[in-house]
Amino acid sequence: MKKSSKILLCVLSFFSVNFICKTLTDDFSTYFLIPPAEMDSEWASPEVPNNLSSLLNQKYTYLAKGKQSYVFISEDGDHVLKLFKPLPPFMEVSFFGKIFHIGLAKIPFVNLLLINPKSSSYQQARDLEFRSYLNSFSLLPEETKLEYLHLAATNNLQKKLTIYDKIGVLHQIDLDSTSFLIQKKTDLLYPTLANLLSSKETDKAKLLLKNFVEFYFDLIEKGIVNPTTLEKNLGCLDLKPIQIDVGRILTPQDLKLSSSKVPLTQIYQSTSHMKKWLRTRSPELLVYLKQLEEELIEIKSSE
Repeated sequence: MKKSSKILLCVLSFFSVNFICKTLTDDFSTYFLIPPAEMDSEWASPEVPNNLSSLLNQKYTYLAKGKQSYVFISEDGDHVLKLFKPLPPFMEVSFFGKIFHIGLAKIPFVNLLLINPKSSSYQQARDLEFRSYLNSFSLLPEETKLEYLHLAATNNLQKKLTIYDKIGVLHQIDLDSTSFLIQKKTDLLYPTLANLLSSKETDKAKLLLKNFVEFYFDLIEKGIVNPTTLEKNLGCLDLKPIQIDVGRILTPQDLKLSSSKVPLTQIYQSTSHMKKWLRTRSPELLVYLKQLEEELIEIKSSE
């Protein structure tokens, strides 16, 4: 075999092994977790819940990866732990006037080379995410079911938490020097609605949709700008929607928008995904949802 062919084979093998490892582990590494802010910063933790000890005295096992965090589920199955990670590196490419983001996370050592916690861009992205988490905790505790938030370094927890990653490897993380949150575990909203439809529980399905529309009006009234509507980021507890994704709970002030008020018309964006979902599954409930929207807009407009 020629030398050039051997080199090419070695390079391809290296990239293949790297890709497989990143896929198997979801690229989880405690080294690249977002560290907490300084102890005396504005991100100092809110009040400590009475059940914090029971929350931290459990082991947590890998559940999933989101855009902003790695998610672990508690031993009792009632809580999730989220460890924050920086946004993955990407490259912007312009094609026919549109900007596309090409992820670079699968490239070997790219995180080590391109993620700099001391850079201004890193700090700005972190601060916007931290602001969202703090908003979730202070403005929407019931809508998000956040139980504990730890964004700034502390010295009072004095606890190492045991977690297992996607392939079952045990890690122990020092909680005083880790940024994280703990959230109530919920069912997912869309599968819950799908089960109600399949079992022909129309009244419960309508109640869930009513709560769904009222939930987004509540966010508008509390000044939250267009939170995520992806189906995997919405939970459900006792037929009430729960905002699982707490990384986009931002106000007009946070986003430096010209108007400080969120318009009622945002409801159409918030429910757009649900309308598409219902269009093929239950046209009857789609009509019901649209009627709810218009009725509530009329009521809210006259207040």
